[in-house]
Amino acid sequence: MDTSGEAMPTDTLGRRTGPRQKHTIEEKRRIVEATHVRGASVATVARRHQVNANQVFYWRQQYRQGLLEVKISDGAPEMLPVKVTTPTVMPAAERRKERAAMTGGSRASSPGSVEA
Repeated sequence: MDTSGEAMPTDTLGRRTGPRQKHTIEEKRRIVEATHVRGASVATVARRHQVNANQVFYWRQQYRQGLLEVKISDGAPEMLPVKVTTPTVMPAAERRKERAAMTGGSRASSPGSVEA
């Protein structure tokens, strides 16, 4: 059931073909919290916000699990220390074996010399 007031583009079977709606975490929280008001109906709140009621029920589940919490960051990603324990350069013999395995054991050659 389409709960929005405006027409959505559909295909010949009536399925939506337009872009999906994107809702921020703040919008989802606001809609879910509106359903927690005494006497509020999820279907009514969903219609008011032009969202499918099943979507609101899913957001309510996420809300209960704490997945709709607003995360505050200072903008910089957290960096973790890394320690490399294996050599990063493969020995020449191993590179040749790997190349041969990728090409099925065949070698490619071209006439003339190759200059670096």
